[in-house]
Amino acid sequence: MIARIAIPLSLYLAVVMSLCLSLWRGAQTVSPETGDQAMAPLTEIPAPRAHSVVGRALAALAPKLSPGERRALERAVNRYCAEHGHDPLLLLAVINTESGFQPGAVSPKGAVGLMQVRPFVARALAAELNLNPETVAVKLRDPEFNVMIGSYYLAQMKRRFRDLPLALEAYNLGPTRLREILNLGERPSMGYSRRVMRWHGALMAKAEAV
Repeated sequence: MIARIAIPLSLYLAVVMSLCLSLWRGAQTVSPETGDQAMAPLTEIPAPRAHSVVGRALAALAPKLSPGERRALERAVNRYCAEHGHDPLLLLAVINTESGFQPGAVSPKGAVGLMQVRPFVARALAAELNLNPETVAVKLRDPEFNVMIGSYYLAQMKRRFRDLPLALEAYNLGPTRLREILNLGERPSMGYSRRVMRWHGALMAKAEAV
């Protein structure tokens, strides 16, 4: 009985071996194009983008910052724009207009840092942000902290005036001064908001061209 089963098994194994050999030989003659396609899932793993839109804009606008400083600023801009509903390129346009990306910039009126936040404004916002009002002013030279305060303040102006150009003017002039001008039936010069929006348009154009 064993002898009668051995012959069919040996034939079965021979057929299987023959099929495997044929398949192996066929794989060796696959065209280069087909072979590359077959390996694509293993070898063509998409590389991450070298820079985001914000990262590229910072590389162009803030060349004096170190790569590490730009990465930290990029994270801050993306984070606080997501929290407050800002267009990141608009926030970069504000920073460029305010300070030219100089973290240590101080204006004649005492505005400090990237977004030129005045210390009394930072202290007024401290409670809303659960910050110590006694320390916020001295931290305004820190780029990430400055962006946190400045982006929050800009969001307040947008909510208060419900108009982006007016919100930008309020950021520059202060909301009290802007309200005085509007209550007199006058219109602010809008020069500041035009400068910001020109920078924003230039950044948008570069982003779309990439």
